[in-house]
Amino acid sequence: MVFGELEFHLGFPPVRRIITQRLLKPVKDKCIIGYNSNAAVRYLKLYNKATAPTVGTDVPWLTIALPPSTAFSLPINGVQFPRGIGFGLVTGAADNDNTAPGAGEILGLNIIFS
Repeated sequence: MVFGELEFHLGFPPVRRIITQRLLKPVKDKCIIGYNSNAAVRYLKLYNKATAPTVGTDVPWLTIALPPSTAFSLPINGVQFPRGIGFGLVTGAADNDNTAPGAGEILGLNIIFS
């Protein structure tokens, strides 16, 4: 799906989903909001890339723990991504983790940037 300069990719099969996104210009993040519906922590990995990241292979620029069973609003003013921004959602904190959360676990994810 393309929305302006944002491009979202959803990997299949449905049993194992990894969501990645990319914006092909330098950006500065301001805030991340959403809801983690799972009873366990999930992780948002942000990548400084001009292409879509390969989750589990590329090294994240920033890894953020999303608290369990709650809405989150995380200010991250000033974090810069000079090449562009990409993200992935996974169940583990390790840089090489590529285990995708289940469908519907992370809801309303918005990354607000300038």
